[in-house]
Amino acid sequence: MKEITYHSRKFLNKKTGMAAIECDVTINEHSIYASSVISDCNRQVSLDFTAYNLKEFNVKLTKLGLLINELFEMEQFLLEHKFEWTEELNKREQARLANKKKRRSAPLNVGIDSLEI
Repeated sequence: MKEITYHSRKFLNKKTGMAAIECDVTINEHSIYASSVISDCNRQVSLDFTAYNLKEFNVKLTKLGLLINELFEMEQFLLEHKFEWTEELNKREQARLANKKKRRSAPLNVGIDSLEI
């Protein structure tokens, strides 16, 4: 069997930073070496999906499927609650701006009881 390889690196932030996901797979007649590295800021997580037999291969596919499913469920949860969260943020920002406006328009209470020259 000829060795088959796959490599992918995607950056997670559009403009700045080095957050990324990198996936490597090498398949040969003896094994499947597969790994993924997820990095963000100064943290890095390495996930191993290497298999040397069919039983291990199926376990690693289940592991990969679970990770994908959980990330999808997390995304769905965040999308489901996005509107309610942004509404709360907007309310707090409006209250902050109203409070800031009140402070600007409040008269200064400066009193001078005695003035010595």
